[in-house]
Amino acid sequence: MQNINIEKIRHSLAHILAESVIDLYPEVEVAIGPVVENGFYYDIDFKNENISVEDLQKIETKMVEIIQKKRKFIKKRISQGEAKKIFSKNRYKLELIKEIEEKKLTIYRSEGGNFIDLCKGPHIADTDEIDVKSFKLTKLAGAYWRGSENNKMLTRIYGVAFETPDELKIYLENQEKLSGLDHKTIGQQMDLFFFDPTAPGMAYWTDKGLKIINQLIEYWRNTHEALGYKEYRTPLINKKELYVKSGHWDHYNQHMFIANTKEKEIYGLKPMNCPNAMIVYKHKIRSYKDLPLKISDTDTLHRLEKSGTLNGLLRVREFSQDDAHIFISCDNIESQYLELIGLVEKFYKLFDIDYSFRLGTRPDKFIGNKEDWKKSENILVKVLKKSGKNYDILVGDGAFYGPKIDILMNDNYGRS
Repeated sequence: MQNINIEKIRHSLAHILAESVIDLYPEVEVAIGPVVENGFYYDIDFKNENISVEDLQKIETKMVEIIQKKRKFIKKRISQGEAKKIFSKNRYKLELIKEIEEKKLTIYRSEGGNFIDLCKGPHIADTDEIDVKSFKLTKLAGAYWRGSENNKMLTRIYGVAFETPDELKIYLENQEKLSGLDHKTIGQQMDLFFFDPTAPGMAYWTDKGLKIINQLIEYWRNTHEALGYKEYRTPLINKKELYVKSGHWDHYNQHMFIANTKEKEIYGLKPMNCPNAMIVYKHKIRSYKDLPLKISDTDTLHRLEKSGTLNGLLRVREFSQDDAHIFISCDNIESQYLELIGLVEKFYKLFDIDYSFRLGTRPDKFIGNKEDWKKSENILVKVLKKSGKNYDILVGDGAFYGPKIDILMNDNYGRS
């Protein structure tokens, strides 16, 4: 069982992290900052402010300054109305407040500080309980608000924290040992790929790396063809109108590479395959006899990720993915999911990857009726039981249009 005190320390450090960022960058909006394995993070909307890993030391220094003031954490219960006034200029907190059913909400602030957070706690009594040499900010990453690619991309600042400096030292030393297993290092050593400043987040693949990619695609293609998938290739650049119709333009255009032509037309580099897959489906009359219709592709996609979040091949601006859109009737749900889970096992077993599943059920905001949702969720639970793999159920984590199954795995650093 996790030590309760270190949980409080990490939670309090997340609060101090947000307070430090606001002190340094007053125009930001902070979103959420939970405790995670070995540490904490906070998702922050930096708006037009550019931040990089070089700024982490400055933020960490500010955190130390706050901690050394020995501030007490003050808890207060307030009404929904009071909460809305306090967070009137923070769209993320307001969205969370609207979803809380309780009439009374909990907020925390550190004594003498200006930052107030919407938070259930618990926190440590005061910052004197934190050893300033036992925590460290480690990295930046991009994170969609509420985990949805239709929402704004926020900047996630990660930190690790332990009760003693020795524990932190051991952890960082272990991470350093694992760095030799980093794919960026291996890719350079084996001459598989490299990056150039003229194309941030877009890899150059060498002849050796391309041989691996081509073999993987050939294996992917043969496996999918055997299961009746129809492979398509669709345009890389599409008119704005396609993304307006799909809804992506309003929710995602800030993450797209966009071009304005001399003919006053607006085009976007394809960030996802979904809109094009719908065009493939509707370009001719379909019959129920065509179902299930399985469309697959490995097209190149582009997303305008923030430069500070780019990380080797893990966070890029150009990539290809094993993608598919499967059109089915309700009677096909179980059989198609079982087939998909079989595909997952086939591919992951090939690379000796251990994994588990997570079922996301109906969220508060959804389309369709509850009866269909319940029926679908029951089918997916049945499928997961048949898979023989471990699985969890995360209530309310489904997409607004249907339940989903996530595939979870751990990397060499133990990150899920």
